[in-house]
Amino acid sequence: MYPIQPKDKSVITVYGVYPKTPSLDALGLSGKQHGNRNAVDIAPRVGCEELIFSVVAPFDGVIIERGQAPERGIYLTLLYVDGKMKALFYHLDRAYAMMGQHIKKGQIIGIMGNTGKSTRKHTHFEIRDGLPIKEILT
Repeated sequence: MYPIQPKDKSVITVYGVYPKTPSLDALGLSGKQHGNRNAVDIAPRVGCEELIFSVVAPFDGVIIERGQAPERGIYLTLLYVDGKMKALFYHLDRAYAMMGQHIKKGQIIGIMGNTGKSTRKHTHFEIRDGLPIKEILT
């Protein structure tokens, strides 16, 4: 499930999707590789910066990290029900989900922001120990 709503008002830039495959082009993903991270930055389209973008859970899980840090800004980590795969959300304006809270797919967990080491409003969305991010974004 696409983690940002409204989807049609946002744009994806690849932060470090692996591996580089032609299927990424088919999704309209563009950007530079930065290491071997399974991640994207999702930002407002030009002219849509003033909209409020909800961050939604791409799968059922539980919140295992919630905080604020100099680099990440306001962040959340969602652990999938398999106990392995994690979804990380950085640079939030607000985090609605609480530590230990059980979350359903599609539930609003935060608001896109510009906190931490960030140059513009966006959400850094990363998957660890799980599916390639392109499968979650489709």
